[in-house]
Amino acid sequence: MPERLAVGAPRPDATFTVQRRLSTNLDKERAFEEQVLTRYRLYSGLFLGLPFERLTRLAQLLPVFSEHCRRLLSQGVAPQKIVERYFAETPFLAEVDQLDVLFLFLQLVERQIVLFDAIEDAGFTSTHDLDAPGSVTHLVESVTRDDRFVDLAKLLERTATRIVLTAHPTQFYPNTVQGIISDLRTALIEREPAEVERLLLQLGKTRFSNRHRPTPVEEAERVLDVIADIFYEVLPDIVHQMLLSAHGRNNLPDHFPPEPNLQVGFWPGGDRDGNPFVTAKVTEAVARLLKRRVLDCYLSTATALSRRLSFDGARDAILGVVSRLQLTRQAAESSDERAEDSKVYATAGHLTQDLLKLREIIVREHQGLFLDKLDAFLVQVHLFGFFFGAIDLRQSSDVFFDTLRESVRLPVIAAHVDESDLALLLAAKDSADLPIALFERLLTCEAVLPEDASRALLPLAADTLDTLRLIPQIQADNGARALHRVIISHAHCGGDVLTVLTLARIAGLTESTLAVDVVPLFESIADLTRAPDTLAELFASSAYRSHLARRGNKQTVMMGFSDGTKDGGYLTANLQIRQAKRDLTALGRANNVEIIFFDGRGGPPARGGGNTHRFYRSRDAGIEQFQQQLTIQGQTIGSNFGSLDLARYHVEQLYTANLENLLWPAVGADPPDEFNDLLASLSQVSYSAYQDLRDDPLLLDFLEHMSPLPLFDHLTVGSRPVSRKASEKLELSHLRAIPYVATWSVLKMQVPGFYGLGLALGTLIERGELVRLRRLYRASRFFRTLLDNAAMSLLKSRMEVHQHLERHERFAPLFKKIATEALLAQQSILDISEQPYLLASDPVNRRSIELREEITLPLTVIVQANYVAYLEFVKRGQANHELAIRLRKLSLKGIAAIINATRNAA
Repeated sequence: MPERLAVGAPRPDATFTVQRRLSTNLDKERAFEEQVLTRYRLYSGLFLGLPFERLTRLAQLLPVFSEHCRRLLSQGVAPQKIVERYFAETPFLAEVDQLDVLFLFLQLVERQIVLFDAIEDAGFTSTHDLDAPGSVTHLVESVTRDDRFVDLAKLLERTATRIVLTAHPTQFYPNTVQGIISDLRTALIEREPAEVERLLLQLGKTRFSNRHRPTPVEEAERVLDVIADIFYEVLPDIVHQMLLSAHGRNNLPDHFPPEPNLQVGFWPGGDRDGNPFVTAKVTEAVARLLKRRVLDCYLSTATALSRRLSFDGARDAILGVVSRLQLTRQAAESSDERAEDSKVYATAGHLTQDLLKLREIIVREHQGLFLDKLDAFLVQVHLFGFFFGAIDLRQSSDVFFDTLRESVRLPVIAAHVDESDLALLLAAKDSADLPIALFERLLTCEAVLPEDASRALLPLAADTLDTLRLIPQIQADNGARALHRVIISHAHCGGDVLTVLTLARIAGLTESTLAVDVVPLFESIADLTRAPDTLAELFASSAYRSHLARRGNKQTVMMGFSDGTKDGGYLTANLQIRQAKRDLTALGRANNVEIIFFDGRGGPPARGGGNTHRFYRSRDAGIEQFQQQLTIQGQTIGSNFGSLDLARYHVEQLYTANLENLLWPAVGADPPDEFNDLLASLSQVSYSAYQDLRDDPLLLDFLEHMSPLPLFDHLTVGSRPVSRKASEKLELSHLRAIPYVATWSVLKMQVPGFYGLGLALGTLIERGELVRLRRLYRASRFFRTLLDNAAMSLLKSRMEVHQHLERHERFAPLFKKIATEALLAQQSILDISEQPYLLASDPVNRRSIELREEITLPLTVIVQANYVAYLEFVKRGQANHELAIRLRKLSLKGIAAIINATRNAA
């Protein structure tokens, strides 16, 4: 194994010439030590001393086992050998079932992770400045200082941040455990040690995994809890504060923007890309669920408000609102939501009208008493309507095209299609084989496929049309924003977008009922490169320009960070997405179309994660930024929005980024144009290095035979399969980004988050470009964020876990390649950033990572040892052997715990 700087060790030649940590950072670091580390050690000792059967003796052995693992890993011993030697050197465990001991160790560490999560979250306000740059408070102070209220008011009329919650299966805690974490967090904040002890007892007896995979509707219910319990309070409060700052208290309702400044998107029940369990019936059920839940919240708010508005006039008005909401909620429970009872609120707009009438009474007759509470309610209705979160429909381009090809085969459609066009359609492999003019002719076709005739199609095609037919129904029930987008995964060309519009017409949607935006999702490097040509092709189509005009001449484009990185590597994917955004912005402006960028981001840097405020703050005038949209996946939903304080901090960091950019725009491009040649060289070297890894035949063999990847299909955390397409042979192109990235996280080699970066930086440093790279790091927020996020990936990598592979007869070259790249990336980042160690400028995040790695070290060894042993059974065709099943269960439990501990691991 090449020499590697130990995690946390400063460079021997470090010259920390950049500005040293400010006193606030030092204060945060001290607060972390006091509020997190010290309390964790205290309560961890309490937990290990709880009176559980067999716990007392074995709990005392866990620190010994941890030190045993640390010592032998430093000597290059394989995890399996480490476990074997531990039992051989502990005589009184000779008669004990070894897997039982390891399972108990695993359970202890698993619960220590939960304890650490709760303690870290409880100390969040001490370790983070909630009023620092990036907060609404700081933004308002800056606006006041520069007297920019008029500019802020104008921006609030057209800016928006959309947080899209996905159903991606990376939240491993079941609801019961999440509830304990929430209660534990509260008890820690309120300093109630007796309650903490009781909750630790509960934690010790509570199951940490689901017995079965959740259904898509159950996934939706889990995610909906975050909207109802957290976002319902936090998001309106932020918007309320901004509107009051810009317009003043009494004018608030007159200044609601056309679209809310903060929006919630919702993928559970709508995202069916490769998930056969998401059907039209599921989407309909989730839409009903969302409406019922938001009505429950409104009822609770209105009832609470009725206890305050006890004075004449206002009392009758608020009780009338409560009564109508109760009737509306009852109607929503019915199979026919479109009840004709005039007292039922047909739309959220009708509820708003009643609240505005009540507001007039309070202002006119009661000196505005409790007006703040009523205005807060008005903002909630403004944000959430009757839909709570806007469902996005997502499906792959090949499914849409196959549905079109099947549909035109049916006589009821074929009779209206030109024979030559029909022949072309049936011969084409995908929409790229067809001219745009053909789709334009299809869009003028009057043929509609009746719902009963759709039964002649294959099930997936029939369901695709059924789903499109739902759009006007859900919009009528829940509001126009309830479901207004169709996202096309793996979009390759303009024909993919026109395919969806054609299918909508075939499904019976007319121009008046087709109130939907079609969003191409560009994922591969090739598709990102072609993105400007794809949209130019669409903008040249008169049929599509007519559709865009009906949608306000706004085009949303989604960028796939996860699959982009899987395809082209960390650096190239980020640079290519950046360039595509610039090119698409210029194209949109030239065609009088506002481009809205929607980023498909995950938790770790390998999937576009990391510090989101700095990432979005790095945009400049060359990238359209009136709206920003991004996905938040399962694990990050909990870690970023698990409490009111956490949620407020992270939402504000996103929300203020584009407002700051527009109020105080950066001078010039970011990165500056003078570095374009440098970035191009970096991308070229990085892409070549990553392709070399991707094309290495050892890579897929390693993932299939030496990694936990084959186990992911056995996890009961989510409804979707690991691969988009069933295949006997592992194919990287079909493998979902989440299990791919999560596998490397469990391996403790965060390859997707740094691979190719080291060779790229190292090569240019060897060419004498170190001075320019340092200038680029200082001058560009974007480049600085890229390197800092890669540093996070490197800190979470522990190459010593696999040091034994240096001697492996087959995989030694692959491991040496990865380890060398990690070392080179770390050394290059330190040279360029001029820091003594990784994340020196972010001490709280660094300490959190270090402690989590320390806690999970024994867990990592146990999991590595057990899944390798399990895969040996699989190789012999004995996957159902009793011992193999036990090894698999133990490994699965450990995989979930490692990913939970890493927080943004998948």
